[in-house]
Amino acid sequence: MIMPELSTFSPNATEIKSSILVFVYGFEDRALNLPEKIVAAETPEFVVGIRYAAAKGKNREAEARALIGSKVAATNFHEICYDTAKAAQFESALRKTFEKIDRPNNLVLLDISAASKFLILVCVVVLIKARFRVKIVYSEALEYSPSKAQFDAVYQPKQRIIRAFAGQPNSGMGSILRSACLSSTRMQGQPTCVVAFTSFNEELIRHAIGTINPHRLILINGMPPRDEYDWRARATQEIHRNLLEEYPDDNSEDPSTRLLVRTVSTLDYRDSLRALLKIHAQFSLHERMIFFATGSKMQAVALALLRLRFADVHIEYPTPDSYFFDEYSRGAGACHELDLSPFMRTSPEPEIDFSAAPEIYSATHS
Repeated sequence: MIMPELSTFSPNATEIKSSILVFVYGFEDRALNLPEKIVAAETPEFVVGIRYAAAKGKNREAEARALIGSKVAATNFHEICYDTAKAAQFESALRKTFEKIDRPNNLVLLDISAASKFLILVCVVVLIKARFRVKIVYSEALEYSPSKAQFDAVYQPKQRIIRAFAGQPNSGMGSILRSACLSSTRMQGQPTCVVAFTSFNEELIRHAIGTINPHRLILINGMPPRDEYDWRARATQEIHRNLLEEYPDDNSEDPSTRLLVRTVSTLDYRDSLRALLKIHAQFSLHERMIFFATGSKMQAVALALLRLRFADVHIEYPTPDSYFFDEYSRGAGACHELDLSPFMRTSPEPEIDFSAAPEIYSATHS
């Protein structure tokens, strides 16, 4: 089956009426952008609101409940509490909630705009395995932090360090979150290959690999879709320069751009998924594969789809120690949708179209 393209979100009243809306009570301006558009077009049959138990910012819980409360029957509104200190329990709570809803053929509109990457991973994997038809809806922000001026003012290229500053999205390393649906015990005792995405917080990867001592570290750099943010691909790569020099063999750069060969779109999940498939094909036969969800939200979607295809894929989410919410993002920008129906579990190993890179897959991986 073909990897579907990300398209512009277009509310379909008929589709929404029988759907299950899943969204997160977030703090950013874009947190309620898509739920408002969806409810304005039609009232979903069921709504699942995900609430952060220990929100570090001022989340828009009251607005979220006011938006939905007057439109959806109380019996059709479900709320799940997500506690990062008990992250592994979220998977069970999600499964129980959808067992209560008991509409396995209904469309799930999964709004990831305000969701952490851990929530994205668990929701996509659990719901598709449960045979729900999932459509991702996603609102970009208008502005992302830091600005180029903010970054240039604090980055010290000779020392290759970046200090916490006003405008930095997050800093430090907190805990590493895991869930049963993202875990694998395959290839235990074999050399470990770690794959991670670059970000503005190098400590996420630095501390996470310290618990594993991997044989190999592969970094995938992110290129934003908007031209005014091209500089961020260079910045995130340079932040990880020390790691790139510690693990040079599998992190080559393109001589013409000086960017990592594995530089992919932060928005188009297909770019990330193709890169992940190539890495898996090259190393999975002899090494344990551990992936860190350290990139963008849509790159987390790609990771979830990789996990659905391969049982040996193990995913962990290193959480930042601190968030700087005032400078995280501003405004609500373009809205997108992505129908994940082609990835529904139709066999023990769901089929995915690998025609984009046929040379890397032998019969072993077919």
